[in-house]
Order: sequence, then structure tokens, then C-alpha cells
Amino acid sequence: MNNKLLNATMVCSILNISKPTLYSRIKKGMIETVRHGRDYKFNANHIEDLMKGEIWELPKEQEVRIGIGKKR
Repeated sequence: MNNKLLNATMVCSILNISKPTLYSRIKKGMIETVRHGRDYKFNANHIEDLMKGEIWELPKEQEVRIGIGKKR
């Protein structure tokens, strides 16, 4: 189990998305965060699951498949 916390810049580079896209997905509830002062921190396990294409639930109990970044 990985309890590492990542910052927004690291998550953007891992997921290959821009910061505005990251923040819009946070606002929609697609990406879980923890606030540390003014900064967002992200659980590394959650980001790894997003990269694998796991299904995450929005607050409205809707399932969405999140397509993140460019295909390699």
C-alpha cells in the first residue's frame, strides 16, 4: 500500500493533462484530493487506479469511465 501524497504538478505530468483540466475534474468529483493549506494533495494509489482506467463514482452515484491523457 502506497501512502505517498503527490502535488498538482506531479499529477499533471503523470496523467498528461493540464492544470485547468485537473482542477475541473477535481471540481466535478472525478479526482479525490486532500487540501493542505492552499495546496491540493493527491493520494498516489488513487492516481495509479486512474491510470489503469478504473471506474470512479461521482457524488451523484453515477459511474464514469475516465479517459485521461494521451494514448501511448
